[in-house]
Amino acid sequence: MGAATLGFHTGFSVAGPGGLLEHDSLRHPVLQFDGIVADDGDDGYLPPVDAATSPYTAELADFARAIRDGDDARVTARDGLEAVRIAAAVNRSLDEGRAIPLEDVR
Repeated sequence: MGAATLGFHTGFSVAGPGGLLEHDSLRHPVLQFDGIVADDGDDGYLPPVDAATSPYTAELADFARAIRDGDDARVTARDGLEAVRIAAAVNRSLDEGRAIPLEDVR
C-alpha cells in the first residue's frame, strides 16, 4: 500500500507489428476510442465507467457488492491469476529479449 497522498492511476503499453499504443491516466484521465462503446448493461463484463471514480474504488465496490448479493465479483481469482501469468511472461520477455508464449508460463 502506498502513501495516502499517492492516487491510484492506470496505464498500459501494447506493442505489435502495427506500432505501439500507450495510455497513462495521469496524463489523460479519460480514455475514449471513437466508435467503441463499452457495454454497461447488467450482462456486460465491464462495469459502467465513471471518470470521477478511481478504478481502485470501483474494484472495492464491486467486491463488496458481490459479498452482499452472494454473487461472483466481475474480476475473478482466475482473472487475477491470468494477469500475474501475463506479467510474468512480460518480465521474462524483457529479461530474455524474445517473445514468451503464455503457454510456457505456469
